[in-house]
Amino acid sequence: MKIKKIELTGFRNHAHSILDLGEAAFVCVRGANHSGKSSVGQSISMGLTPSTSSLDPQGRGFARKIKRGETKAVITLDIQGKHLIQQTVVLNTNTSGRTSRAVCLDDESWKPLPFENFLVRYKDALLVVSNSDYFLLRMDETRQKALLAKLALPERYDFPPEIIAAVQSAIGEGVIDFNGEPFAVIEKTHKKVYDERAIVNRQVKEFQIPDSLPAVTGVDSESLQKSLEEARLWRQKVNEEKDLAVKAASDTEVKRATLTAKANNLREKCREIKYKIDGLEASVLAPDKLAELQKIAEKSERYTELNERREEIKRVIDGLNLEIERFKAMGGEGAVCPTCDRAITQEFVTISIGHAELQLSERRAEDVKIVEELSKIGDVKSAESALAKHVESANKKDQESKTLAEKIKEGKAAVAELNALPAAVDVAAKFAADLAATDAKITSLEEQIRPVIAAEERATEIATKTRAKAKLQEQAESLDKLVEYFGKDGIKSKLLAEHIGSFENKMNATLGAFGYKCAMSIEPYEFSVQLPSGDSCPVNELADSEQLMFSVALQCAVSRVAGIGFIVADRLDTFLPSERRNANRALYTATQDGTLEQVVAIMSDESTEVPKLAGAKFFMARNGTVTELKGAA
Repeated sequence: MKIKKIELTGFRNHAHSILDLGEAAFVCVRGANHSGKSSVGQSISMGLTPSTSSLDPQGRGFARKIKRGETKAVITLDIQGKHLIQQTVVLNTNTSGRTSRAVCLDDESWKPLPFENFLVRYKDALLVVSNSDYFLLRMDETRQKALLAKLALPERYDFPPEIIAAVQSAIGEGVIDFNGEPFAVIEKTHKKVYDERAIVNRQVKEFQIPDSLPAVTGVDSESLQKSLEEARLWRQKVNEEKDLAVKAASDTEVKRATLTAKANNLREKCREIKYKIDGLEASVLAPDKLAELQKIAEKSERYTELNERREEIKRVIDGLNLEIERFKAMGGEGAVCPTCDRAITQEFVTISIGHAELQLSERRAEDVKIVEELSKIGDVKSAESALAKHVESANKKDQESKTLAEKIKEGKAAVAELNALPAAVDVAAKFAADLAATDAKITSLEEQIRPVIAAEERATEIATKTRAKAKLQEQAESLDKLVEYFGKDGIKSKLLAEHIGSFENKMNATLGAFGYKCAMSIEPYEFSVQLPSGDSCPVNELADSEQLMFSVALQCAVSRVAGIGFIVADRLDTFLPSERRNANRALYTATQDGTLEQVVAIMSDESTEVPKLAGAKFFMARNGTVTELKGAA
């Protein structure tokens, strides 16, 4: 893997910097202190992992890597592997935090998931190869051991099916992914089965099996249970009979109350109907009165005719009176007829008045005769009204009389049905003695059977719990075997024994170029270093100056073994000139002999001299701006 381009925006000490590395295998970034050169190395680490040497492993606190006054920083890395990948990381001070995105630049159809998986799998290794002091100063022994074991062991190991089945049976399916890295699988499984064994062992230790109860002689629960069941069935039968009798008696009382209420309601209804009939009697005419009114009503037509004639005579009389008044109002000679505008005489007026008065007298005489005849006929309208009311009342009286007869009949039937009902009695009383005797028998049998059943149930409980304890003990034995299998002397030891030797050889093949040699053990963890002088010491006890030199060598070894291909070596300027030359020579050689694909060396150095080295590029950082140094033409 080789970095071809680095672009920083808003990153610490960099407003905007672009480092076009191209195909350079050896890259040197120079500059004065606080010029932004180390930020280049840190940006590579944070672009590939969440962290760098000055942050915790999760990369928390990254906001201090953002240039003062900026709200975010953007790191863009173009990385050449099987494909050219552009990894973009944005560090935000807002809630979105750190975000990353990878895209393939040379094949739009290729999805960079393998690249992203590689970053996850080799996160710790990438932190080491990107930060010279990370292994010795930032990783404790547990993380050192986990990293070396991951690099030493194969990416996958086929665990025996019976072991997988036993683990799944002990702690559940899906808890362990046996397709993962063997060291991580072993560590996680060992912890899970160890914890489960502790729980099961405690359960075995605390498991209590109760003592047996004294056996009852002369009886057995089966015969007692049979007698008890028979007694309960008999009680149920008697109780059902009692319930039926009580229900029948209750139904009778309900019926008695219903019939009583019905009879009372019918009596009240009959009284109301009789009262109505009495009221209607007053509107029914006696026969003689009925005949009288019918006779008057028969003259209805003549009565109407006479009244109409009277109305007609009245209109004529009114007209004649009006005509007489008009003639009387006329003057003497020379008057004009009011109807035809003809001149009339006084004689004519006098004759006309006489003629009108004669007619008026005749009409009044006729009206008197009509009045006399109407008087003889009688009050026809009143007679008709009385007759109509008589008919209506007579009909209603007949209807109410029929209804009264029906209600009387219905009431008599209800009274007869009520009188036919049996007298009220306490039907439950006759069952009381039988039920009491049966209850006493059931109580006696229950008292006899209780200790028998308790003893038998205790025996069953003892047998069940004995089997359960045996199963727990069997489970504990199985967990003992799993703990041993996944423990330090089990499969882990076996795999490490098979692979640690070749891993040491790979490490030493790279470390040797720097004059170092290592020897290691994972369980127990030991990592010793043989110095160029021939002396050996644990890796964590190297002197300060030796730590940096060895760390650079270790970066190369880890990068090669993990298949990363590059390292970022910082603070090379702290070496003495001769050691710096040796380190630079070893690093450059590593890029030429295939050990590494690329080295990014960072040092405090303001020299602008550019050595003539094939595949090398030199950059100068000044005040947050990085420019490429060009050699003489």
